[in-house]
Amino acid sequence: MLFNSIYFLMFFAALIFAYYIVPDRFRWGVLLIAGLYFYMCWTPVHIVILLAVTVISYLAGIIINKDGQLHKKLIVTLGTVLCFAFLAVYKYFDFFMSSVYSLLDSLNISYSVVNHSFALPVGISFFTFKAVSYIVDVYRGKIIEKNFFKYLLYVSFFPQVASGPIERSTNLIPQFNKEHKFNKKLIETGLCFMLMGYFKKMVVADNIAVIVSTIFGSPSTFSPIILIAGACLYSFQIFCDFSGYSDIAIGCASVFGYNTAMNFDHPYSATSIATFWRKWHISLSTWFRDYLYIPLGGNRKGQFRKYINLMIVFLVSGLWHGSSWNFVFWGFLHGIYQIIGGVTLNIRKKLHRLIHLDRHEKIHNFISVVITFSLVTFAWIFFKCSSITDAFEYIRYMFTNPSGADLVIVQLKTIFMEQSTIMTTIITIIPFIFFGLFDYFKGFEKTISNTKTWFKILFYGCVIAYIVMFASTGIGEFIYTRF
Repeated sequence: MLFNSIYFLMFFAALIFAYYIVPDRFRWGVLLIAGLYFYMCWTPVHIVILLAVTVISYLAGIIINKDGQLHKKLIVTLGTVLCFAFLAVYKYFDFFMSSVYSLLDSLNISYSVVNHSFALPVGISFFTFKAVSYIVDVYRGKIIEKNFFKYLLYVSFFPQVASGPIERSTNLIPQFNKEHKFNKKLIETGLCFMLMGYFKKMVVADNIAVIVSTIFGSPSTFSPIILIAGACLYSFQIFCDFSGYSDIAIGCASVFGYNTAMNFDHPYSATSIATFWRKWHISLSTWFRDYLYIPLGGNRKGQFRKYINLMIVFLVSGLWHGSSWNFVFWGFLHGIYQIIGGVTLNIRKKLHRLIHLDRHEKIHNFISVVITFSLVTFAWIFFKCSSITDAFEYIRYMFTNPSGADLVIVQLKTIFMEQSTIMTTIITIIPFIFFGLFDYFKGFEKTISNTKTWFKILFYGCVIAYIVMFASTGIGEFIYTRF
């Protein structure tokens, strides 16, 4: 059940009615039923996987909470391994076997192919990470939830179960035990977030996706300028697609009285790759920081070990995003970016002082933002393409295809022919880029909520009408639903 579907809007409207009509002490149960139903709307049989991960992590938490210190680490390890086993089988088994077959082929070793095909459960990467973080948090003494069904609600919370964000148990679970009375302000804020999310996804991301698919689908036919523009547009597409989903998820939770963490914070305004990862997919980057990077030693064991730990984190992050070598290489690139950034930090500071760039903060920041965006966009090429080979082909054509001005104009006409909606979308996003509102609309919902009722109705009516008029009909699925 996609967020951007009529079916979901009907489901959401019915859920609001059911949620607020029952007594407050039963409302978490309504959300539990809704979450399980929402998940089963994708592939009903996969609910078994979600329940299995839930039971394993719940029992691990109960045992850790009761057991002596001697066995706690064993239970944490066992619970984590069992939870990740589902992820390994359903997401990575095919990738592992195909890699083995490729290796055997290169060595001219004969083998018999094992038939292996597992349909990937929706959101398995997200709810598995939520379950594992809960086990570790119980071990660290941060939380324990003894009510199995409330814990199941945490894992299956419908706004987040398909594509995140990866909410921490320490934030969400305690809210299940609080009162959630009808709060007009929270509901209005939530609906505003949802509306902005729908705008990002259906108007901006999906329309840009038509151009991006055209360019990436046949890079050999386009000039370097068009290919560079296509890569830049994909940067905006994936941002609007995923942050749009996050906005809708945050808005949904707010409508029911729940406060969930932000997932983006102006990532394309970052002045370094390290800063970018503090602003992009925050729930995932902080997960890796707290449950992988720091346990590996973080930066406490010297610079060399720090860089090794960073590379491990980004390689795992790449593999988390997809069971393909192009995703691994994407993670590797970001790891290299971080290492080079760390190694050259002092040299760059001296250079900035030498050319007096440190005296011009705005110019310095602008150059840093452009460089960071360029590096991130270059890496996105490997994320977008279906294989490393395709990505390098795309990059090769960026430097080798003819690029005459006349040819560029002809190609632009070809791309935009009979696609006035896309032109409207591009015109629409320009103000967001230049006025710094392209990202999270921080404070925007508060500004609207403080206006008069007639203005709110007029404003929301115009936004809804704009979405209906200019929403793309060609793209539906959210990119991160695959992960």
